[in-house]
Amino acid sequence: MTPAEPACGSPTPHFSPLGSTIVTTQIEPGRAFDGLRYKDASIVDRELKHVGLDPRLPCMLYGSQARQSAGPRSDVDLLRVDLNRHGAHVIGKVHITTYRPETLRRMARSGSLFVRHLREEGVLLKDEGNLLSGILDDYRPPPSYAPLLQEVGAAAEALRYSSREASLVARLTNLGVYLARTALYARLAESDSLVFDADEAAHRIGLPSVRRVMSLRHSHDGRGLTLQEITTAIQELLGHAVRKQHASLPALALSLLNTHPHAGQLVEQVLMGSQLQYTALSHWTGPQHVH
Repeated sequence: MTPAEPACGSPTPHFSPLGSTIVTTQIEPGRAFDGLRYKDASIVDRELKHVGLDPRLPCMLYGSQARQSAGPRSDVDLLRVDLNRHGAHVIGKVHITTYRPETLRRMARSGSLFVRHLREEGVLLKDEGNLLSGILDDYRPPPSYAPLLQEVGAAAEALRYSSREASLVARLTNLGVYLARTALYARLAESDSLVFDADEAAHRIGLPSVRRVMSLRHSHDGRGLTLQEITTAIQELLGHAVRKQHASLPALALSLLNTHPHAGQLVEQVLMGSQLQYTALSHWTGPQHVH
């Protein structure tokens, strides 16, 4: 058994929040993650092959499953690195996001919160040649999270547009929760108190509106929340009002694609009814660090 395919109960590489140091974490034998079992790496391989993805490429588990805090509604989040393709695939509750190495490295060097999340909580499943670990080792904190928060504020205007279409309201609710979570993580990162568990993060920020959004984010796809409640939480995190400035939601999307492209892509996905790409704002890159 090679290090890239951990056996049952064997130490699995796990990125430490302390810079580039790699520590190990013991995976409980037989622990299941909604169909993925560490005792049988071939299960991961099979799911990747099912959508035509090469199972030999670098692969990492992240999110609540990686930190072992997942609930019954939690998804299984997998990151892959592929030289020739990128995109997202969903197989039931398994969400597979694929990045090209140069994209992920650029994100790392510009201080992407997503890359920081991977470094601090990701569990390497496969990384022959240390390609993925080398990319994550290139992470540098950003000079400021202000540009990311500007993207959040720009996309949050979408929550100001009412609709009688239940499916559109549900998609806007999912967008709002994602934006609130992103702003929450950015604010905690600014104060050097970041954690990637949303409930713990909401407790640390100390805002009742944010705690409510995070506590209800999984309740029937957020149906216990109103768009106004989510908007209020985002406004408190941003420190300013989110105003309606366009004639319609399509007009907002078109405008944002020119001025705030990552926010525009999110609003466009909501309008098209496509799967919301929860790593969309992760592509935000601030000023590049000089090496």
